[in-house]
Amino acid sequence: MPFRKIAIIGLGLIGGSLGLVLKRRFRGIEVMGVSRSSAKIRLAVHRKIIDWGSTNPDKILSLADLIIICTPVSSIPSWIDKAERFAKPGALVTDVGSTKGALIRWAERKRFANIRFVGSHPMAGSHQSGMEYAQENLFDGSLTFVTSTSKTDPSARKKIAAFWERISKKICVLSPAVHDKIVSEISHAPHALAALMVLTASRSSLPFAASGFLDTTRVAQGDPGLWRDIFEANRHFVLRNLKEKKHHLDRFIRFLAKNDTQSVYRWLQKASLTRSRLGHSIQN
Repeated sequence: MPFRKIAIIGLGLIGGSLGLVLKRRFRGIEVMGVSRSSAKIRLAVHRKIIDWGSTNPDKILSLADLIIICTPVSSIPSWIDKAERFAKPGALVTDVGSTKGALIRWAERKRFANIRFVGSHPMAGSHQSGMEYAQENLFDGSLTFVTSTSKTDPSARKKIAAFWERISKKICVLSPAVHDKIVSEISHAPHALAALMVLTASRSSLPFAASGFLDTTRVAQGDPGLWRDIFEANRHFVLRNLKEKKHHLDRFIRFLAKNDTQSVYRWLQKASLTRSRLGHSIQN
């Protein structure tokens, strides 16, 4: 592990799970926590998620070699600003937010003098939120995106990637725009569609929902405030992808309207084959 003192800002599902991994799998690391709730800090210490913590960020940030911001995307910039004010010179800062374009553009305009910031996004999580759901194996087998532009400090990027390599199965370094396009297609737009499925099912039908419906719509149970911020931050790519999905749905509707069973079959066959290959790639 390339860092000895690590500060985690935000002790929810991701921050709590990250603390568990660091505390249980790596020796000689001091894990510090920042939260608005002193009760949450006490619980995190009790669960051995962190060594100690504070509601006062300057006490923590001034000591950290690495600062990981695990808060909703809308609050990440303000925490980066706090890190710039309080962190020791040369400290590295990263985040776990699921949108990157607007954040990286903002960070590069700031031209930080004290810290080096590199955006990250571990593709791990749950529809559940809160430290009570934190688990050591949350990141096992997962992919973590690390964003990079021509203005990214190469040394900082390598150190952040090296950190996540110790946590995740795979690291992917890519531009913020490519990242946001990918997650709009495999995470953000699907979340909107899951919500749509729940909202358009009649009240008389919902009590009979079984595993297929529940599995498909699980993510719709996520924190509305968190997802509102995600949709706002990645609005461009989510809109584009939803319009593309609507185009394909309209095609399928036309197949049904014409009772074109061959086209329906080919449409479903292509989806089945694509999904089966995806499952194979996940296992490997």
